[in-house]
Amino acid sequence: MASPLQGFCHPLKGSGYLSQGIRSGTHRGRTEFAYDLAIAIGSPVYAMNRGRVIAREDRYPDDGGGRSKISKFNYIWIEHADGHRSAYLHLQQGFGRKVALREGSWVKAGQLIGYSGNSGFSTAPHLHIEVQEPGSLGKFTKTVPFSIAENCSGGQISRSAG
Repeated sequence: MASPLQGFCHPLKGSGYLSQGIRSGTHRGRTEFAYDLAIAIGSPVYAMNRGRVIAREDRYPDDGGGRSKISKFNYIWIEHADGHRSAYLHLQQGFGRKVALREGSWVKAGQLIGYSGNSGFSTAPHLHIEVQEPGSLGKFTKTVPFSIAENCSGGQISRSAG
């Protein structure tokens, strides 16, 4: 595995627990380096690093479901200074009324960006997080390895040594 990107803080400020890691379960192919963090619906979700909101979706109910709901999830997608993007999926329906972020909004590391939910292809409430390669606007790209620090320093994204 390539050296993981550094500079990301915990999107739940340490809450929740890892319910699915990299290269396991549904995390294959494009999403192989994604993580699922089990957490109650309505828990605050924070930006893992500073950047600009490039897309968001907030219209699907928190009733989970099978593969038929694979593209019916609420999310926020942030592009960082180096072009990498972080995505936060299965957000709670209605998060946009509570957090006034739109496409083009700038966020700081550790800033509230939404609330966890159970939208889309999901068997239980959780937050799916991933960091993606730079790519074309509007297209989810392949995930890359990344590490999460306990503290939110707002530092630059970088590759780890080694």
